[in-house]
Amino acid sequence: MLVGTGALRPSGRGSDEERESWASHRNSVGGAYDVERELLLRMVDPAALAAALGQRPTGILVPESNTRFRLMRRLLELPVCLFADLTEPERTYLTSQKYRILAWCEEMTGWVAEQRAEGLALIAGGEDQTDLPFPRVKAVDFAALMVLDELRRRQDPRGMLDDDEVDRAVADVRARHPKAKTKELNDDMTVRTQVLELLRALDLVRPTTDGRWWISPVAARFRDPRVVAVSSTLDGDDR
Repeated sequence: MLVGTGALRPSGRGSDEERESWASHRNSVGGAYDVERELLLRMVDPAALAAALGQRPTGILVPESNTRFRLMRRLLELPVCLFADLTEPERTYLTSQKYRILAWCEEMTGWVAEQRAEGLALIAGGEDQTDLPFPRVKAVDFAALMVLDELRRRQDPRGMLDDDEVDRAVADVRARHPKAKTKELNDDMTVRTQVLELLRALDLVRPTTDGRWWISPVAARFRDPRVVAVSSTLDGDDR
């Protein structure tokens, strides 16, 4: 089991038979293994186990370890890790350990870390490496990309805009790109619902408690999309 998890690694000295022979022979010891000490310690550390399971450790005071795991989970599981979303201890820890954390994440995933003024992100190497690639060659993704750019233009200096601005943005996009309509996106309300669902999943927009919407600074990554006319239809639907 430990070999399978990588905590022990056959050293290469001796054959597999020699390494296993100790179980049936009493006159010799088994083969040698190299110990991956850091991985083994993580496996037996109750704080690390609790963090991996998303639980709060009981009676264990290891705030640095918990902070490290929370930051790494944000980078690995979320589209972007915004500094504004972090607690003060998390920001302090990230300031001193940023390059180590990013190096670990890059080594684990093979992805590339991107650093911006507003936060950090791991950029997947391809669509098959993420559960929600964007934008895909789909009608809803096209609509989301166009609406997002429109929302970004309408936002105030704090990245906020009213709910009715979202309605106007959706209507303007549908009027501007009539040939991009599909049977599933045949009215403003349907487009609004599906587009906001996708943009929220990508954490590009967030609803606020006062009924408004906040546009993530990451939305600038998708600014000024270029529309190219093609002969085939998106999703195989009629336009």
